[in-house]
Amino acid sequence: MKFFEVIRRNYIDYQYTIDLLGESYVGYVLKREGHVEAHMDGVNIDVKNSIEVYQKSCKKLYEDQIKCTIKSNNDLTFNEFTERLLTECLDSKDTAEKWEITNGAAKGTFKNKIIDITLPATDKKGSLPDNVNGKIIYETMKKNNVELENFTKIARLVISSTCNDGSYMDEECVCKNCPYNCASCEGPLYCKKCKNETNCVLEDGICTCKMGEHIDDDNIPDVCDDDY
Repeated sequence: MKFFEVIRRNYIDYQYTIDLLGESYVGYVLKREGHVEAHMDGVNIDVKNSIEVYQKSCKKLYEDQIKCTIKSNNDLTFNEFTERLLTECLDSKDTAEKWEITNGAAKGTFKNKIIDITLPATDKKGSLPDNVNGKIIYETMKKNNVELENFTKIARLVISSTCNDGSYMDEECVCKNCPYNCASCEGPLYCKKCKNETNCVLEDGICTCKMGEHIDDDNIPDVCDDDY
């Protein structure tokens, strides 16, 4: 009963559900796994291919929650998938310096972060190609080893991010730059190490540098005037 209560609370009406899941969404199927576990699978029409992207979050509470669904009429190449992943799922304008696929897992190197793409630990669907020029491998619905028509092909992938030095991960699992002159930090206001440890002093999470400079409201160094 608790599961149905959650459904009723969150799926207020059909229009709300369309706004949340798209116009192709027509309903859901409830599944019970084991003795007490249950989950909901959405039912879509007119969707040939679907990649379910799960976010392995920085917050344990939200680990392995679905981030977004990338739909297409054709099998996407890995490069097409990563482009849509950045714009549609992560709302990012960053461009990867390099993508590589090794042993079924992908790694993207960016200026301030690394994004890893793996398969889920359980309930796997589809897989990544052998190299970045290949196509995403989708799983098809079959009966007696015969592929069924009019069923959406599915791939499930999990993403996780690691922030590079000079950046930190916020509550939305997005890498943000540390304060100015800070080589590593625990957030936007607490520095752990100064970039220039010779001319800067770290005290109470603040990196203070040479006399005659201060950090303005935009976190940029500025020359002090006579009032300082």
